[in-house]
Amino acid sequence: KSVRDEFQDIAESSKIELPRNLSTLMELVSSTPGHALLGSLYDFEWLKVDEAEHLIEQWLNPGKQCGVSFLPFAQNAAGDAYCLVQLEGGITGIALIAHDDEKTWIEFAGVSELITSEYVHLAANLTLIDAKPELAYELQHEIELIKGVLNPEHYCLLIGYFSRDCVERPYKSGPRAKPVSVKSFISQDEKVDLLATLCQDDRVELEVSLEWE
Repeated sequence: KSVRDEFQDIAESSKIELPRNLSTLMELVSSTPGHALLGSLYDFEWLKVDEAEHLIEQWLNPGKQCGVSFLPFAQNAAGDAYCLVQLEGGITGIALIAHDDEKTWIEFAGVSELITSEYVHLAANLTLIDAKPELAYELQHEIELIKGVLNPEHYCLLIGYFSRDCVERPYKSGPRAKPVSVKSFISQDEKVDLLATLCQDDRVELEVSLEWE
């Protein structure tokens, strides 16, 4: 079976409808050699089928999560899971489920908003990747690979940003932090404004049972 079919089976057993663009992206991830697909997203890693099944069986299932169905498909560097969520009332979206936090939110309507937000974070601060001269071209190539997954407006947005000059700009890691100079394609203020448009207007809060409970 293909990765797409295996995740489709997990979705059906979890009674979650797998969105077409997420299904397509999973197949692209498994069929693209090396780290060409989303390769610059340093805090984003796709889960393997058996890893997703393990999380559901041990933790993210309706029995342990008050009737809420989860389909984990990726994780950040801390091991927190990006999940497709479906509530009993039919509300769906994407949430980041932390191992040590009992609350989270359905933050994104779909995978296009999630992936675009990850690239927006990257565009505002290139500290953790090699800002080499050919980086703009490489990032545009990454976006082209997932054009069929992104909403048209998100595709145009990212191609536009990575067509800009990469320059030094001030960046603050927190409200009280001193600004430091980083290479970027967009300003930090622009990043904040963009992320606000990508997140859900009315985020649904979720209560999550901790993994070890």
